[in-house]
Amino acid sequence: MHSRIAIRVAAAVGATAAILIPQASAAQAAQVESATAVAAVTTAPYAASPAPTCIKKTPGKTGGTPNGAKVTLTNTCGSAKRLKVVWTHARDSDCFTLNNGATKVRSSPVALPFSHYDKTVTC
Repeated sequence: MHSRIAIRVAAAVGATAAILIPQASAAQAAQVESATAVAAVTTAPYAASPAPTCIKKTPGKTGGTPNGAKVTLTNTCGSAKRLKVVWTHARDSDCFTLNNGATKVRSSPVALPFSHYDKTVTC
């Protein structure tokens, strides 16, 4: 006999996953639900670390856009780094790889004064 158990993945996400457990008794199903509830409560949200200091971050402007609408990143770390640009009041960038010695420019997806460069974090 199979028991179907709905497990809340994370309260912050609000998602639900259904897991099929072969030959699970009602007692075993209750144990799984209990353990999952504890895990959901004790799991903290992922906090990204700040980019290392060997990543040079230079906020600036593009053409006629206000200062802070873009950031230029340069990697002097000696190895490639996975990074993400965080914007105030705008969607953060996707994670990207910045190779050693490389420079990349990222621009805010939202016009100022609503959005500006906040920080760069590791992925």
